[in-house]
Amino acid sequence: MQDVAAWLLTKDYEAGVLLYAKYGTNSFLKQKFGNGPDEYNVKKLFEVLSALSPMSEKSESPKVAAVVAIPKNSNPDHAKKYLDLLKKKEKLYMELNILMGDKHHLPEGEELRICCTQILIKHQALRECWALVDHYQEHQSFPAEKPFKEIDPDTEIQYLRQTISKAKARIAGGKCRNVDQTQKLIDSSQSRLDLLLTERKTA
Repeated sequence: MQDVAAWLLTKDYEAGVLLYAKYGTNSFLKQKFGNGPDEYNVKKLFEVLSALSPMSEKSESPKVAAVVAIPKNSNPDHAKKYLDLLKKKEKLYMELNILMGDKHHLPEGEELRICCTQILIKHQALRECWALVDHYQEHQSFPAEKPFKEIDPDTEIQYLRQTISKAKARIAGGKCRNVDQTQKLIDSSQSRLDLLLTERKTA
């Protein structure tokens, strides 16, 4: 990301927006920066690009290395995953701090709703990250991933029928917030159900 480091010398707003679109991960900020420069956007763009700068990574890396201890008998793949999780955790904290700051400056409306949704998503990701980190620190390994278990056709047919029935009831009862989306769910579920019933007849 040498281009980010170079941008810090010029601070051209439009160029910064393009850089954040390339390297940034916060879709809310990408959209907001696209609305044009104002006092808040200019300040926030500099803040997030400074955090992405290679110089920022270099200054933080000794601190991270000093507190991370990998057991000698640890599985190398698990050790790498653990280090990746620590980096992910720090990144999530940084993104949460940005979002929490944004929340206090946004007016009531769609932008605030999107921001709060992103905060909830990041919090959930952070909880999952911490759970894995804690497990590794206690056991020096990660829990085995559960093998994928394919659902049997009879169970899927029953589930699809229930889904269609409940969706139709929501539309009929006027309790459906998005009729078009619910109708698409009904149509896709019905198509899958028809396919399963046809396969069962020809089996």
